[in-house]
Amino acid sequence: MAFMEVQFYSEVLKMDMAAYVLMPQPKNPEDSGESYKTLWLYHGGSGDHTGWLRESRIETYAKQRNIAVIMPGVHKSCFINMNMGMRYGDFVGRELVEIMRGFFPRLSHRREDNFVSGLSNGGYGCIHVGLSNPDIYGAIGAFSAGDKADVDFTNRQKEKQILFGDVDMPNSPYCLKYVGRKLMESGQTPPVVYHACGTEDPWLAQNNLMRDFFTSFPDDPFHYHYDLVEGYGHQWELWDMEIQKFLDYMGVTPK
Repeated sequence: MAFMEVQFYSEVLKMDMAAYVLMPQPKNPEDSGESYKTLWLYHGGSGDHTGWLRESRIETYAKQRNIAVIMPGVHKSCFINMNMGMRYGDFVGRELVEIMRGFFPRLSHRREDNFVSGLSNGGYGCIHVGLSNPDIYGAIGAFSAGDKADVDFTNRQKEKQILFGDVDMPNSPYCLKYVGRKLMESGQTPPVVYHACGTEDPWLAQNNLMRDFFTSFPDDPFHYHYDLVEGYGHQWELWDMEIQKFLDYMGVTPK
């Protein structure tokens, strides 16, 4: 398994960006026929692109499963196009994919081979990106992830202005449920959704509201799974465990 930090320029953001990359190393370098399933993995609100590698065993899990992992850093953007800031949603959802596929031609282009996942703010972000780009991502793995439309911003008005502005959150593209309903109305194939939260998480109520949304559709179009884990809070022990469960759920098991 090769590890590298890639520095590159984003045309969308008009600035240099960085991402950690884990890439399988072929046993026979002359065998170029294999393409790699890819996990696009997002950090939390207080983290950056180094978080998953520092706090979890993601390199071990990627090596066991022979998959590539791309870990971008997007600061405190929530992985969206900010009201007063950069278009991080466009960058991470589509441009980053194009850039990385240019650098690493063996990354699979098949939507069923591309999974977007994240924790906390990155959990919100991965749901938003996955539902907004169903042609790219076949599955979402969201951990400790609620909808920002369900957050009380009464004492956080500056943050709300920077991220979302004065919009009616439940009826805006910043609302995960709004984006999900629009996706279902479009007739496009929705991604599989794996969702996890600990029973002691302070944002458990918001996670449960997302569960209620995804389970409200007849015939389970999202093939939704909710793992409510007893005794865990908002913590890396949970997220390290759940990234394995998510990959297993998608059939990406140790070889």
